Amino acid sequence: MSKPKNKPWDKKWEIVKPIGGGGQGDTFLVKPKDAAILSQTFVLKKLKNQKYPERRKRMHREVAALSTLDCPGIPRLIESNSDQFAADVPLYMVGEFIEGKTLSQFLEAPAKPMGIGDAITLVLKLLETIQYCHDLGIVHRDIKPDNIIIRCNDISAPVGASQL
Repeated sequence: MSKPKNKPWDKKWEIVKPIGGGGQGDTFLVKPKDAAILSQTFVLKKLKNQKYPERRKRMHREVAALSTLDCPGIPRLIESNSDQFAADVPLYMVGEFIEGKTLSQFLEAPAKPMGIGDAITLVLKLLETIQYCHDLGIVHRDIKPDNIIIRCNDISAPVGASQL
């Protein structure tokens, strides 16, 4: 598969800034080009190594799973073109932007260590989200502190970042 020059996300989304990435994808803060429709920011994740069929299928499976989930502990899927995983187009997905630090960042520089009550609350909320996914037959492939965002820095509102 040759490297496509088109960027299908450019039709609807304007990249504000890069915000990270992992082994499977790069993420960017984006805003809709038509601000009359939505005035908030979102996260664009584009697949790295677009030419590998297995990675393309994996992204499609992730998007299919996200499209079935409705839980405060999981970012909402806004749109994706992953249904074109068998075609020669760059794959991407856009999801809800969760304001807050990752759990790793949250724990790095606290004024005081996390109390036992907060730790229990955090773990119970994470377990609720994991149970919700497992009840639907969905398993997160990479649960770790870097993939958990503390929504608005409220320890009782952890959100699991999706994984490609």
